[in-house]
Amino acid sequence: MNTVPGTRPATREELFRRLTIAYEYLHAYYNRSVTLEEVSRVACLSKNHLIRSFRHFFKRTPHQFIIEKRLLEAQRLLAHTDISITEISQRVGFETPSSFNKLFRQRTGCSPQMFRKK
Repeated sequence: MNTVPGTRPATREELFRRLTIAYEYLHAYYNRSVTLEEVSRVACLSKNHLIRSFRHFFKRTPHQFIIEKRLLEAQRLLAHTDISITEISQRVGFETPSSFNKLFRQRTGCSPQMFRKK
């Protein structure tokens, strides 16, 4: 909590509480279309303050967090289920299978099909 920006301990504590709310909200709803406005409203922070503070504390933006969470869940589903890749992409919150395939390949270095075969 000491890494949260703010001069007064009470300010840091409150910001930490609000960032934790944003984190938990994103973690719970990663698989649906979550807007920055929605997250900032839930956390009671402005959009810019949320992005800046979230990046400072969690070392990534809310959008980057959601993408990572989706891809990790997709990897788990690919490794442990026989669900189709299209179904997996929809379950984890990607709008189209092509955007899922592209991002998956960029982040892992292989396609979802190759990842499943490994």
